Amino acid sequence: IYQSKFTWEDQNGKTVHLSQLRGQPVVMAMAYTSCQASCPMIMSDLKAIEAKLPADKKQQIRFAIFSFDSVVDVPKHLKAFSEKQEVDTTRWNFFHGSVAAVQELAALLGVRVRRLKDGGFDHSNVISILDRDGVLIHQQKGLRQPPDESVAVLLKSGGYSLEFFRVHGPRQIIL
Repeated sequence: IYQSKFTWEDQNGKTVHLSQLRGQPVVMAMAYTSCQASCPMIMSDLKAIEAKLPADKKQQIRFAIFSFDSVVDVPKHLKAFSEKQEVDTTRWNFFHGSVAAVQELAALLGVRVRRLKDGGFDHSNVISILDRDGVLIHQQKGLRQPPDESVAVLLKSGGYSLEFFRVHGPRQIIL
């Protein structure tokens, strides 16, 4: 995923390449701020994952929300949304990208999305976990799923993909 050439803007207006997320496991989802249906539940599910993480591990995990809405969800709206969500923005980022960037990321994550006539979006509800190098290691599909499996993947893998272990062999890795 980090090989994408598209840039995104975070809630502070800073331009970011996906590769800049490298170095920490990332729990990510796609949503949009004006959604009144499933997106609030996606946010709740993300917060449930965060809440289940041991305190000493939370600082080592990054959360990233990528907006479907390239028109409305500009940085100032994302900043207001992040404040409303009451999340730690040293670990949580909200991103705005071009239509092409959104389409590419959705395709890379296997997230189905379609713009509706009323301006909203019909989309699948997926939380993805990337390892330190941007390799997809887990997906939580659906809404209001128990966070236990996602948390276990984060803790057991230490943020490393199975490919890492195939290349480097089994070893004790402490997150």
